[in-house]
Amino acid sequence: MTQTMQSQASTATEGFELPRWRGRGKQSNATHNIIRQPSVETQESPIPQFSPAPKSDRTTTMTTGIAPSRTRHAVFFTRSILFSDLTITSTTDPSIRYHASTHEWNFTLPDIILYASTTSSQKATLLAAAHFRFSRHARMGFLASPAASNDMGLSALNGKDAHDGLVSWEECRNVSGFCGYWMYDFTVPCPPTALHPTGRRKLRLSRTRKEVDGVRGWLGWASFRNYRILDRERIEESGAENCESDVGVFLSDDLRSLTKVGELRLYEDLGEEVIRGIVMALAIVLEKATRRARRRGGGGGGDGSG
Repeated sequence: MTQTMQSQASTATEGFELPRWRGRGKQSNATHNIIRQPSVETQESPIPQFSPAPKSDRTTTMTTGIAPSRTRHAVFFTRSILFSDLTITSTTDPSIRYHASTHEWNFTLPDIILYASTTSSQKATLLAAAHFRFSRHARMGFLASPAASNDMGLSALNGKDAHDGLVSWEECRNVSGFCGYWMYDFTVPCPPTALHPTGRRKLRLSRTRKEVDGVRGWLGWASFRNYRILDRERIEESGAENCESDVGVFLSDDLRSLTKVGELRLYEDLGEEVIRGIVMALAIVLEKATRRARRRGGGGGGDGSG
């Protein structure tokens, strides 16, 4: 017995191993000993617990478009099936409630009249109007203060440029190039501040199809009515359009619904006057696109209104 144990020790030392029976494969004694006799350090040390890595903002942005925390206000544009008048409401700010009345064939009225709405009346207070018949550009008029009546305010908005300070006139220009409709520059009045001492805000509507801007699916990509809202002064400072110049985005639903026009997402608290100007500029661009589609569908020919 003693000789057998000595022979086994000598063979293990020389690197040889005796045959294993009952189907066992080769297994080194060193490994076998480590398994049966774990070290004290392994027994006493606790198993480390790892928490999952947090998702970065970029990952959230790329998978869901715009980060939800970035949107300050969500403004929805709707209309009826038969008429192109727009109803504008917000779920985040109850004070944002407008009605844009369109007048294509009534030449005695502006093309678009913007009203402040209430729960009881869609046309409670007259705010602004736009003229763009037979022109690629539009002229927007904003009342400096609410008129005594809507008729008095409409007479001021439906005349010439000089109104003794009652109306602030601004332009919404199509800067897309020849026969294009993808970029519009416009200016809106705002309270004078250190950043805007003149009391005017320069903005831009630029068409987008990018997923990072919130465009979803092939229907969203196929729509021509998705626009980024950019700050032109920031573009001039940086020299290019980037995320720092983004003020908001308009995502169209014209190919998904007959009554849902789209959603306006604002990334900043811009103030009532600037939001009103953005709503008016979007109403102009959407109404122009509706009239172009109507003429093309009816075989009416060219795009006189731009």
